[in-house]
Amino acid sequence: MLTFSSSAQSLKIFDLEQNTSLDLVLSEISNNNDILFAYPTELIRDVEIENVYVEYDSNAELIREILKHTNLEMYAMSEQHFLLRQKHNAHPSSVTISGIVIDSKTGEGLPFATVFQEDFSEGVFTDIEGKFDLECGKDDSSDFIVSFLGYKDLKISKADLIKSKTIKLTQENNILENVMITYIAPPSFVSEDGQHIQLGSKLMNLNTSGIMGSDILRNIQLTAGVSAHEDDMASLKIRGSNAEGSKIILDGIPLYNVNHYYGVFSNINSQFINMAQLYKNAQPIQYKDASGGLLVLSSNDSKLNMKNYVDVNLLTGSAYIEENLTDKIKFMVAGRTSYGNVNDARLIDIGNGGVQQFVDDRNQTPFFSNQPRFNFFDINGSIKFKNQNLEVSANVFTSNDELVNAYELNSSVLEMNNTSASYVNFETWKNTGFSLLTKYKFNNNWTLNSTVFTSQYDYQGSVNSTLRRNQTFQEINNSNLIGLRESGVNLFMQSETNSSSFVGGISFNNFDANHKLEIDSDMPVLNYRDDISYVTFYSEYEYTSDNLIAKAGMRVPFAKQKDKLKFFYSPLVSLTYKLSETHKLKASYNYSNQIVRELEYENRLGQNYSFYRLSKGKQFPVLKTHKFMLGYSAEFNKFTFDVEAYYKNIDGAMQLLNPFTGFDDTGNAPNTGGYQLFIGQRRIKGIDFTLGYQFDRLYSGIAYTLSKSEDKYRNLFKGQYFLSQNDRRHQFKWINTLKVNNFDFNLNLIYANGTPYIPFENLDGVKDKDKLDPNKNQKQLPSYLRMDIGANYNFKISKVEARFGVSIFNLTNRQNVKYVQYSHKINNNNANNNDSIVIGTGADLLDRTLNINFGISF
Repeated sequence: MLTFSSSAQSLKIFDLEQNTSLDLVLSEISNNNDILFAYPTELIRDVEIENVYVEYDSNAELIREILKHTNLEMYAMSEQHFLLRQKHNAHPSSVTISGIVIDSKTGEGLPFATVFQEDFSEGVFTDIEGKFDLECGKDDSSDFIVSFLGYKDLKISKADLIKSKTIKLTQENNILENVMITYIAPPSFVSEDGQHIQLGSKLMNLNTSGIMGSDILRNIQLTAGVSAHEDDMASLKIRGSNAEGSKIILDGIPLYNVNHYYGVFSNINSQFINMAQLYKNAQPIQYKDASGGLLVLSSNDSKLNMKNYVDVNLLTGSAYIEENLTDKIKFMVAGRTSYGNVNDARLIDIGNGGVQQFVDDRNQTPFFSNQPRFNFFDINGSIKFKNQNLEVSANVFTSNDELVNAYELNSSVLEMNNTSASYVNFETWKNTGFSLLTKYKFNNNWTLNSTVFTSQYDYQGSVNSTLRRNQTFQEINNSNLIGLRESGVNLFMQSETNSSSFVGGISFNNFDANHKLEIDSDMPVLNYRDDISYVTFYSEYEYTSDNLIAKAGMRVPFAKQKDKLKFFYSPLVSLTYKLSETHKLKASYNYSNQIVRELEYENRLGQNYSFYRLSKGKQFPVLKTHKFMLGYSAEFNKFTFDVEAYYKNIDGAMQLLNPFTGFDDTGNAPNTGGYQLFIGQRRIKGIDFTLGYQFDRLYSGIAYTLSKSEDKYRNLFKGQYFLSQNDRRHQFKWINTLKVNNFDFNLNLIYANGTPYIPFENLDGVKDKDKLDPNKNQKQLPSYLRMDIGANYNFKISKVEARFGVSIFNLTNRQNVKYVQYSHKINNNNANNNDSIVIGTGADLLDRTLNINFGISF
């Protein structure tokens, strides 16, 4: 009798009460633990396992104990993939054979095929691309067997194996069609040390949270601690920090604006990304400091069973192509574009909802909506070279966006005839980046890595608002030009052993920023141009034992300022203690110095915009952030749990604001006083909870954040702490994925508190913001609530994999509000009513939106 169970110490138990054949034991283990074994049938024939009792906390430990008294050993490709072979002694002299196993007709690499010697003494799995590296005796002349399920075994001599490198297997004539092993992977995994999140393919390619299908940044927003309540913001706001504090690195290219189409889409093509790592606490030492967090995206590895992909939906079309130019060189390209004007599809309704009434005790404020015009495209490309010791990757990224938002409004409210208002907003922005990545392996322990990159972001925008009433004419003009370029070189050595690792390197970064802001065409508020260069030395050491993972590192950036070298110090420390294989305590501390600053300013219409500054001197100080984290991770059978309590203290927070707020009594427009730069502090405290449940083909996960984000500036709100724009006391996300035969079903629910704002209609004339009481003069918009659902059907057209999907964004059609934008105030001369009318735009977020997509891979 064979049984599986769990002990009180959370260890798993394997109990075999009688002698059983090895093939039956492996079959039971595979079914109960979702393990894939590879072995020649002859190898385990007639092998029996005597009664055995094992308490284990890893699959490798279980298999090792079962094979303990046999002449076999296991080779672990991963926690779920194992190769069985005969025990052998190390060869006094050996040779490494490298090659690739492919389908003879399609040329597609065969993942997890086996390459083993005829006497079963040596063998390996191929990797996800069908490639392998096999070490065998230099003088051994045994033939090799290459095997893969559904294909004819191939016998090949050692000499031919070394010479050909490419092994072609032929499919069996009589095999089962459409054999599929299914397993619902959780959408995110906590790393081994508990310090970052590894994003799984389910989260990167989830189809319900993105209007246009899968959107990697939108899906990452579903994790705890990342804001997901702004339909027009695809960038990442992590734990109360602005988007400036969240660095996104794509194949070594830093990206500074990742928004398409009012932020509804991100400009990163999910099909191009194979690996995503999210750091909310201490981050890898080789990346420059970030006050909020870090997202590292990579296209280095191919996706399983997908070489080329084409997807179309009602809003956009995209394609991904991957080709092996030679056995060592691979070419990848991904592109996406909208169909002319996105709004021509009539699917997305920005600001739909007619007229809203914001009511106080004295008057009513009508807010009018409008429809923008928009189009965009983005392109990713990469050429990769890889041999036994050297990897080289050349990567390029570009995106381009253009938006026109305009309306003409005629009003006769409260007997005010001949009154009209117009609004025109034009914006265009683009990103361009290039990187060259190299990795050279000197030996089994030491590796040299280098990155050369450049990234450019440009933005141009203008706003014009006019009011006509009888013979009265009022006009408001804003124009905004932004440019940021970053170039750099990063070089570091990396060493790894069984118990430790070391990283040490040097980087050079040059930044060039410009910004020109004008009001009413003849009132230049800002005209900025500057550049700065930094050199950074860094190192990090990690020690690993059975129960402890300890890491300590330091970054030391320095630059020449006013003929002096100015040094900064950015230490990091992290500790992870394993209570068991499935229970971990973790803690980290990171002090960062952020050089590139993104500031917000409030235009005359009450809307926030952002621009960039380089940290120099006291006027634009370096953003200094202390980040503390204490957490716990655990696995309970089918449940996973992760909790992190955090505290962030940010010194050098900045905002460019009009120090006055409210309407000018003479012009009946927002006050036109001069802007001031406010420098202060921000403090953020909170706790993130993540609970996941995984059973067979169902995954359900809850992410909840309880937090408070407050700002403090000397001349705002009486010098008291007040709610920052990113404050959301409660954030709740519930994601679900279910697979039934060829169908995938998804459901998401997102909730967050509303944005803090100052209501103009509650103010009598112009008010000094320093005189306002944050407890009385700050209100919050209604809470954000959204539900998305979606379904995909997977099928084949001949031998081509295909998928048809339907998604509904904001299923309940809730009217979520982003901000209140004020433009004009009209005095009412009606003898029976002396109230005034405040005109502005209430920016609703997205309505219920249906989308349909169709994709094929080949």
